Amino acid sequence: MSVVDAPVRTVRLPGRPRFLGIFSGDSATFVALFTGGLLISAFFRLDAWRSALLGDAPGDPRLVVPVLLLGCALAWRSLLRRAYVWADPAELTWFDFGGADRVRVIGGRLWSLWTGWVAGVGYLGALVAAVYRAPAELWVSGGVLLAGCATLMLATARLPRTPLDTAGPFVLAAFAVLSGLIAPPSGVFLAAGALLGGYGLALLVRSGSPWRPVVARLARREGLVGGWRQRVVRTVAMAFDPLMMLPESGAVGVVPIGSPTRARFAWLGVRGRSRYLATGALLAVAVALVHAALPALPAVVLLACGGYLALAPCAAGLGEVWRSPGLRRWLGWSDLELRLWHGAVYAALAGVWLAIVLAVSLLLGASLPVVGVAVVPLVTAAVLRTVTRPPITYHDMYAVQTGFGAVPGRLVKQAVRGPDAGVAGLVAVTSLPLGLPTVLVVAAVTAFCLLR
Repeated sequence: MSVVDAPVRTVRLPGRPRFLGIFSGDSATFVALFTGGLLISAFFRLDAWRSALLGDAPGDPRLVVPVLLLGCALAWRSLLRRAYVWADPAELTWFDFGGADRVRVIGGRLWSLWTGWVAGVGYLGALVAAVYRAPAELWVSGGVLLAGCATLMLATARLPRTPLDTAGPFVLAAFAVLSGLIAPPSGVFLAAGALLGGYGLALLVRSGSPWRPVVARLARREGLVGGWRQRVVRTVAMAFDPLMMLPESGAVGVVPIGSPTRARFAWLGVRGRSRYLATGALLAVAVALVHAALPALPAVVLLACGGYLALAPCAAGLGEVWRSPGLRRWLGWSDLELRLWHGAVYAALAGVWLAIVLAVSLLLGASLPVVGVAVVPLVTAAVLRTVTRPPITYHDMYAVQTGFGAVPGRLVKQAVRGPDAGVAGLVAVTSLPLGLPTVLVVAAVTAFCLLR
């Protein structure tokens, strides 16, 4: 029998070990047992968690379900990116004609991601409910809501993109804020969970068999290879330089060729990444809701972390220019001009983000400290300093001896460029009296980030 007439052998695509190798008895099993024990131990130290999260405030159990709903909205938004739809070009070339079932492999990735998100959101909701000493009806209604949201999340992630991808998480976040505002009875949550679950089941019927989702069957080579490239970039970025994960610009329509103004150039960089504005708005709602639900957490820290995460993807335009000396020479603008105009656009964006946080906080009856206004310029300056840092170099990494062993000091210094200025300014403005000292600190940090 010739080689051509030989029967085709079914090949299984290589992938991660089943269940991430937690039943292998190796180091993965130890990490899983240690992590599980650490997570379970939190429920045996509820008094400490109650003091750290609520402080002296009595707490309002009506905010437990809104926190759970907002976690579902963020998880849903992440799943709808469909980052699991990818395939190695080599596998596409050599295995497509060998009987390999890449659709089943992609379906398995979706199940893993979905399970992880549902487990994480469920754990968060259970811990907050235990800290609040929530009554039994809230546990039941929260569980029904989580089941309904999880079903809808899974169904929409298994289908091609629809208008629900954009509107769904925002509707869920709006429902979370509304439920925290009016505190509806548990029957409303039960009905909402049943409605979401029923709609999700109806979509699941059209989404294909359990291991062969429609979105994987319809994926073509361009989309699979594009997803694989993005995954490679993320993997390499985590190993070498996290700034490589800053997103590329999308299409912004027809732009007339001419002499672009500096402000317009900076705004087009934000417009090209407008797909991240929705996530930033969800983060604003999350900061306000977490501040209302867990009042002992420092509000200024929540504002700084949320603002930095929301603004950093939109500032990738300046980072792209900074990594291209040829483009900077072609533009003909000085480095200070680029930082100033981009910083002005980013500060306006951060101001809108802070306005959303303030509006949601007022709706929920939670007040933010006045010093929180200083977070806008501090976050803008930190983001500017982050995206304009040079690429990380690995030569002459002097070792610093710590209690945890030797730490590469130069590498750490390069990696924290940007957040270091923001943290220093945040510590200063929260330690000094409000007024002229705060203004001077903000001005000094901003000037340092513009000039260095």
